[in-house]
Amino acid sequence: MIETIADRIKKRMDELGIKQVHLINKKVASKGTISLWLSGGATPSGDRLFKLAKELGVDANWILGGDGDTSSRIDSS
Repeated sequence: MIETIADRIKKRMDELGIKQVHLINKKVASKGTISLWLSGGATPSGDRLFKLAKELGVDANWILGGDGDTSSRIDSS
């Protein structure tokens, strides 16, 4: 099965134990926008993509690229 952007975001959120509310509180995007990302109805882009990548501790290219390579992840500390 091909992993979608939404799948990667959800998977990483699960790994970190974070919920949508964490991303909302960190001002990554609005509840509606994050819901669209998680449902596959929209793709993060621009500044929001980089904010999301930072909060998930991954490179933006990992979110968009879908290679699943863990070496794409960055240290979130």
